[in-house]
Amino acid sequence: MYSIGTFSKLTKTTIATLRFYDKTGLLKPAYTDEKTGYRYYLSKQLIPLQRIISLRQIGMPIEKIKEVICADNHQKQLEEYQKELEQSIVETQQKLKKIQMMMQEKEQYQVIIKELDECIVYSKTAKIESNRQIYHFIQSTEKTIFQGNPGLKVACPDYCFLTYLDNEYRSKNMTVEYCQATNFWGKDIDNIVFKTLPGCKVACLYFKGSNQYIGAGFAFLYNWINKSGYKPCGTPRECYIDGLWNVDSIDLWLTEIQIPIE
Repeated sequence: MYSIGTFSKLTKTTIATLRFYDKTGLLKPAYTDEKTGYRYYLSKQLIPLQRIISLRQIGMPIEKIKEVICADNHQKQLEEYQKELEQSIVETQQKLKKIQMMMQEKEQYQVIIKELDECIVYSKTAKIESNRQIYHFIQSTEKTIFQGNPGLKVACPDYCFLTYLDNEYRSKNMTVEYCQATNFWGKDIDNIVFKTLPGCKVACLYFKGSNQYIGAGFAFLYNWINKSGYKPCGTPRECYIDGLWNVDSIDLWLTEIQIPIE
């Protein structure tokens, strides 16, 4: 039987670590003196400790190690952890690519990744001739739905956007869907329907100025997505922050471009 000090030296494991393994239930001493509290270990505990150390050296967290040790077949837990590490590698590679892009060129826009929550929206799809008609389309949709749904309010924080359904950006003859997040599921009116919008991951940037030139922002964002190792997986969105309804100058218009990714 080894004292904790001797066992520590023998295994090159600190006393603090052995006490931690005892506290977490990962490796209990073979015997603990009730009067002194001293911990003692047996030689047969060298093998399970070595197993723990080997798993710790690959970065496996304590709770996952417990699952491996308690399992009759370790294969499943190891395969799950392998997948976690592989996903971590993918995420790290994406971060490295973004750093390289930042270092190699002056970015006109700053791109970030966001997770959007599921929400209730009212929605209307239409064919419009040009982006000059967007504001009128949105205004008329809002007027109709709120007149037919007394008490309906927009969500807080506000989230409204235009989705391009042509699978590409167009400035003319485009099919669009306007969505506005609301506080509850209302009554459908004149082809304006309520639905639940699933949550998703998006790459996004802020575009300042007239939407007449917003195509450049879309092109930049799609290029950034491809270079960063992501894949577009949904229709692009224009999320309106500031516009002619609340600012005087076109130069102060602010739109967030969002593209769902995977």
